[in-house]
This record gives sequence, structure tokens and C-alpha cells, in this order.
Amino acid sequence: MNWKDEVVKLVYLKQALKEVDTEGLWTFNLPKVAASAEEVANLKSELNFPLSAELMDFLLVANGWDAFYQDVNLFGTTDYLGSKLFLFAREMFSAIEGDVISATGFAREDFIPIAVSTTDRDIFTLSRTGEVFWFAGDLIDKFDSFGEYYLAMLDYHRVEINHWKSV
Repeated sequence: MNWKDEVVKLVYLKQALKEVDTEGLWTFNLPKVAASAEEVANLKSELNFPLSAELMDFLLVANGWDAFYQDVNLFGTTDYLGSKLFLFAREMFSAIEGDVISATGFAREDFIPIAVSTTDRDIFTLSRTGEVFWFAGDLIDKFDSFGEYYLAMLDYHRVEINHWKSV
């Protein structure tokens, strides 16, 4: 996946959404400055969790993104190493019922948060095998990879733009 192109697409969609968000519901931020190869290598060695190659490649273009989707913040390298928001996401994830987690086919320790809502129950997690799971109390959706998750968030932005255009 060409992450530079995909980031530009989302920036464009966020600009279009900002134009139609007449009620000012959402914050519109640009992605954080790219992580260095050293930062990504450091994260990989310190994290003790296998981040997917797609996610690591993404971090080399955008090292996290506040308000990535609505009020959901996508984590950057420093978040994974213990930011307050990451610790909050871990706490939120620990509160999800065990049967919801087991229905995924994974154990709780097979996940790491990659994004979290700052005002709601939405949490996005990466499994050890690279799938992304969206939880909000229950399992909302599953994406085969970080790339598929990202592309789905582009589509969610498009849906929201169309909604606001019709209001």
C-alpha cells in the first residue's frame, strides 16, 4: 500500500467533511509527523508485541493521528510506549466481557490497542496475526489487516460526508 497516497486521500476527505460539518461536531487534525526508522525499530524492540508490517510502514508516514475518525485517536510510536491515552485504551479493553473476546477466536493477550475514542466506548485492536477488531462493548467489525481497516475508515468518512450533504 502506498501510505503517502492513502494519507493524502484521508486529508482530502477530512477537508471535505469539515466543509459540510455545519454543526462543528468533529475536530479535523492532520496526521502527526512521520516516525523515523529508528523510532519504529525502537518500538518493535520494546513493545513485545508483533505489530504488522503495514502498521509499521504507516507509522513511517504518519506517526499517529488525533481525531483519525471522529473522536478516535490512532496511536503513534510514543503512545505504544505508555501514553495516558494508550493506558486508558488498555483499561477500556480489559473491561470488555470475556465472551466477546473469546468469540473472536483469540485470547485477550493476543490483542493490542491501536486506536481509541476519547468520548465513547470505541476501541480498535490489532491481533497477533494482523487483523484489526473494532469493539464498542461488543464486537462491531473485523478487518483482515491494518490496511483494510484504514481503507474502511476512508469509506466511513465518505459515508459521513454524504450524510451531511443530504441534511
